[in-house]
Amino acid sequence: GVERSCVIPTRIGNGWTDLQFANGDWVRPKAEDLEDVLDELLNSIAIAPQSPPLTSVERPAYTVDLWDWELLAGPCPRREASEQAIDHSSSWEMTCRTLRKNRLEEMNLLQEIVPRVRRSNCLCPEG
Repeated sequence: GVERSCVIPTRIGNGWTDLQFANGDWVRPKAEDLEDVLDELLNSIAIAPQSPPLTSVERPAYTVDLWDWELLAGPCPRREASEQAIDHSSSWEMTCRTLRKNRLEEMNLLQEIVPRVRRSNCLCPEG
């Protein structure tokens, strides 16, 4: 069986994705998408011990690739969805995104779900 799986978000720059993006047939993954995927995968590990193993692998390891984290689409999920203009240099976004990246790095290492960044720990306008 598979012992380790790493989710790698699709990135622009390989020609095919650039064309699909230009045609409106593909959108860049959001940082929140990566958070959701790792949460779901690690939740599946917590449920799995109740079932007999399907393979010789007792506990698979799941990670997400954080290379180019800052290029993932989307600001802090707490920011109003209708807001179009995003100042990528503002301190609130960098702080929130850094906290969220740190959370995923910790989950990659521990293989346990770490609580999401709470509003009280986030410097975005709604926090």
